[in-house]
Amino acid sequence: MSVKFISVLRCVICHGNLSVTNEIIMCAKCQKKYPTKNNSIFFRKAELGDRLSSQVLSKAEHDYTTLRLKAWVKTNPIFFNILYHLSATFIGRSAKEVISSLPGQSIILNIGSGVKKVGKDVINLDYDQFIGTQIVGDVYDLPFKDNSVDAVICESVLEHLIYPQEAVTEIRRVLKSEGLLYVVTPFMLGYHASPGDYFRWTEFGMKELLNGFQIKESGSAWGPTTALVSILGRWLSLVLSFGSRQLYQLWQVAFIFILAPLTLLDYLIGRHPMAPDNAHGLYFITYKK
Repeated sequence: MSVKFISVLRCVICHGNLSVTNEIIMCAKCQKKYPTKNNSIFFRKAELGDRLSSQVLSKAEHDYTTLRLKAWVKTNPIFFNILYHLSATFIGRSAKEVISSLPGQSIILNIGSGVKKVGKDVINLDYDQFIGTQIVGDVYDLPFKDNSVDAVICESVLEHLIYPQEAVTEIRRVLKSEGLLYVVTPFMLGYHASPGDYFRWTEFGMKELLNGFQIKESGSAWGPTTALVSILGRWLSLVLSFGSRQLYQLWQVAFIFILAPLTLLDYLIGRHPMAPDNAHGLYFITYKK
């Protein structure tokens, strides 16, 4: 655990500086101790468990089968990466590409990272503890000092937050002046829990949400063909499930991969200047004003 990494963290109780003594992380001001487990620092109560697993165990969600699959995939990073790349064609600027231009030793934070690893020096933060997550905490109360982070990656996260504006405000607080914020968000996509799903934004809607940031570039992350394939797969799942929720979810997962080769057409169609108006998802490269 690098000294530079610890130096940008702060206590979520009193906002004091943190120190490490005999592998114990503690606030120098209020003496609050933050537990560590499997190389993760917990800035929330570790006994709360993770939300996705809790929903799977409760069987309360109407898309229980899909949630169970997601919970399993998120414990297997290699399998997750394979499925991520096979399920749809990503045509936008990737987070890895965008942060490649940043100077060495930059503090880069990946919020809601899950098991995805963008780069070896990127700090993974999630509310749930996954393999490779360094910080387990809340996006509404990031354990980072004001103006301490060079870049923030926020991929497919904002739509799962009940209060996305509060999260954006918190991200802006921790970013340095002119710090980079990279956002990916779905657009033409049906409901998908993990653990909840609340919002969709147009390009203009995202500009309003990201008030306080200068958008330098935006476009289709996944194109119109992926949107069409997604809707078609869900429609076929409805027809073939005969009113069964479980069958619907199983067919839905199957059609993601059966129809995935069609999304390669987005390499052509997705370049159309009007493609973002019909895209499956959008990306935004922004800088703090």
